[in-house]
Amino acid sequence: MKLSFIICLLALLISSCASSFGNKYVGGDVKLIEIDNGPPINVFDYQGQRVFQWIYGGGTFTTPQSTSVYGSASQVGNGAIYSSTAITTGGNSITTDGCVLSFFTDYDEERDMWIVERFSFPFEIVC
Repeated sequence: MKLSFIICLLALLISSCASSFGNKYVGGDVKLIEIDNGPPINVFDYQGQRVFQWIYGGGTFTTPQSTSVYGSASQVGNGAIYSSTAITTGGNSITTDGCVLSFFTDYDEERDMWIVERFSFPFEIVC
C-alpha cells in the first residue's frame, strides 16, 4: 500500500510539473514556447488546428539510497560475538526520453500568429 501511494504521489507531482509548464503558454503566441525551448520536434494540422510538439523533461534520475543494518550479539564466555547484515535499497538510475507535449493552436489573422488554445501530455510516471 505504501508503494502504491508513493507511485500515485510521484505521478501527481510530475503531471503537475508538465501542467504548470504548459499553462503559462495558453492564450499566447506559440513562438514564446520556441523562444524558451527551441524549435518544436513536430508540427501538423489536426481538426482545424495546428499542433506543435516539444519534448518535456527527460534525462537520468537516481533514486534515493538507504542502508539498514541489523545485528545481534551472542555471549561467548566472557566475550561476545557480533554479527550483522546490511541491506541497501535504492540508488538505481532511471533514464527517460521525456514526454511529448502537444500544444493545440488557432491562427489569429489580425495578429498574424498561432495562439495556444490548450495543450496535452501523456500520463506517465517519469517525464
